Amino acid sequence: MENVKRAVVAVLRLIKLKPPLQEQEELSSEEIEAFSAKIRRNRRSLPAASSRVALITSSAGVPHLLASTNYSLSIIEGLLQNGVDARLIATQQRKLPVLNDSLLMSDIFIPAFSKRIYSEQLLQDVFHSQRFDHVLSISAPIKQMAAQAQLIRSAGASHIHYSGESPVRVFPDEEEREQFIRLVRESFDGILTVSDYLRDYWVGQGFSKKEICVFRVPAREDVFHRRSSHSIGNHAMYVGNLSHGEVDDLLVITRLVLSDIKDFTLSIFADADSDRRKQLETRIAEMGLQDSISINSALSLEDLANKEVSADVLLLPRRSGEFSKAGFPNKMGEYLMSGTPVVYSDVGEIREVIGDERAFFVEADNPGAFAKRLVEVLSDTSSSRQIGYAGRRWALENVGSRRVAELMLAWMDDLKAQR
Repeated sequence: MENVKRAVVAVLRLIKLKPPLQEQEELSSEEIEAFSAKIRRNRRSLPAASSRVALITSSAGVPHLLASTNYSLSIIEGLLQNGVDARLIATQQRKLPVLNDSLLMSDIFIPAFSKRIYSEQLLQDVFHSQRFDHVLSISAPIKQMAAQAQLIRSAGASHIHYSGESPVRVFPDEEEREQFIRLVRESFDGILTVSDYLRDYWVGQGFSKKEICVFRVPAREDVFHRRSSHSIGNHAMYVGNLSHGEVDDLLVITRLVLSDIKDFTLSIFADADSDRRKQLETRIAEMGLQDSISINSALSLEDLANKEVSADVLLLPRRSGEFSKAGFPNKMGEYLMSGTPVVYSDVGEIREVIGDERAFFVEADNPGAFAKRLVEVLSDTSSSRQIGYAGRRWALENVGSRRVAELMLAWMDDLKAQR
């Protein structure tokens, strides 16, 4: 009876496409079969694919779904829209994957299905039974990257390294960093990166500019629907990780804004462990901000998009440093796609890429200046809306999943043809 109950719950979860995002128990055989059957039913409806691409990552988003950072799933969505047979290989996944269109329209190979943790045998099984034109490796420890590279090379696919952060920050130990760079240089055909800064870094490591593709992290335009009118209010929203220093800045910014706008509220949607969440909630209470700031769990992308579209302003007070200088925020494309005005710290390449007329930029590391600009944005709703709409138009033209995947695929095809 208990097995039947679990199977019913699993099927209901699949039908709703919105499973609980908290950490779950190990999968039962009924849950695995229900999920696998759902994938098989959807795959039968796929048209003939022009090519096949695999994305290797450590996790498909559970137990921790970091809000607004599902770039791997956005890439898969775009590839599918371009007629590509896209597969997600999550090498360390042991919980039920996040159920959305991307996963249900693609295939997925995870250790949970075979009740084992990551092993080279997992990838061997995949690459011996599947033929891929391109493989994009998103993240993995150096030892795993080396094993993956050997398998992918023997399978004849082009192998692309995704570089989303500065290696200087990821590998502070110089010897380990050199080992990583040597592995990428010897085992990968190209670099997919998110900024000109990182492109220049990899050029300095021996890659030619033709072997590097700079793309802006894609956003799924299909889940963001611009509302016809905005409600008049003073509600801000932040999406991200509670361990980032920008969250601490948000508390200071909120206190400053409240001196001018008494009914200002801020909703934070984030993924964090319970200790960090309690720590932050205690600090909020100590600052007397418990009636103005709410800490919320991460949501599915569809639900999160609705929240972002409904907010009056979206915030991203990034701090200066190697992390901000090298990256392009995962959430930025989704922020802009929502059509809601965005206030952003002027760090990295964001201002240069999207332009002054599509977002509000503020001096970095200056909560006072950020608060002042936020008050101005909330006080002039007409001008702010126009900036928000301009940002959405730019996002639709430049960072929509389909467009980004189209450019990425053309580059990968050219790269493979030159091998």
